Amino acid sequence: MRRCWFFTVLALSGLTALAAAPWPQSLYLGNGGLWQRRVEVQIRNDSDQPAVGEPVILRVGVADGEAELAGATVDALRLCDAKGTEMLYAVLGPDGQSVIRGPVPPGATVILPAECPAAGTATYYLYFENPDAWPVPDFLNGVGALRNGGLEQGEGDTPFAWQHDVNDVQHRTFWVGENPHAGAKSLKTAVSDGAEPTWIATRQHALYVTARASKPEALDVREVGADAPWWDDDPQDQLTWDYRVPLRVVNLSDSPLEAVHGRIPGVPRWHQARAVAAVQGRAGGSGLRSL
Repeated sequence: MRRCWFFTVLALSGLTALAAAPWPQSLYLGNGGLWQRRVEVQIRNDSDQPAVGEPVILRVGVADGEAELAGATVDALRLCDAKGTEMLYAVLGPDGQSVIRGPVPPGATVILPAECPAAGTATYYLYFENPDAWPVPDFLNGVGALRNGGLEQGEGDTPFAWQHDVNDVQHRTFWVGENPHAGAKSLKTAVSDGAEPTWIATRQHALYVTARASKPEALDVREVGADAPWWDDDPQDQLTWDYRVPLRVVNLSDSPLEAVHGRIPGVPRWHQARAVAAVQGRAGGSGLRSL
């Protein structure tokens, strides 16, 4: 069964929001200050499935339905539902990178965890402009699909949104400009001959998957060396066979998670592999933490 949600997200002016719901007397880490402005966000769920924490995108801008939050400090940004319950949120810059301090950049997006009945609506409020507020320590994780999948953006030795495992002299990971499948960059994992097998990798954390949904992710793999596909679940198979590669998952929800795997042809040239996450359980989120 495939689950899909279709959301309409509309930001209303602060003047409209003033009459819609009482203003909270205090919000988290307000430091005695007062929030001077807020944006009302109306979410409509156009699907026949209830949304339980589904991430929805609110665009920052001046067009109709967008939130005029550019320049507002993230330190003072707070999100509440219609009952005044505070919620986690995430701010992503135009390049997809997380913004956790400083001003909200023009063209940013705010990710909200929507709780909305099937074919129904929900209202949220974004509060901002409190110069006394302290920054919050936590933000919404699992905000969407794979980020920087082309590996083109980053600084130093790491592409943004990715993290290298701890390396040693026999197990090393690199962000390089060698033999990219497309663009200018690729990830390289080097394991010395005779090294102990381990899950050395470069990873992206906090991807979002939906219960009972089938979500394919395409990846490009190039194998070099006879021992490159040692991590197959049947190392006795021939290199020309389609290797069934297990992807390790940490399930952060209360829904059981079926096996997640990819199939990678073991031929030393570029191939397409597809990893399919089949999640069993109620409609909700599971955290793919080690994809």
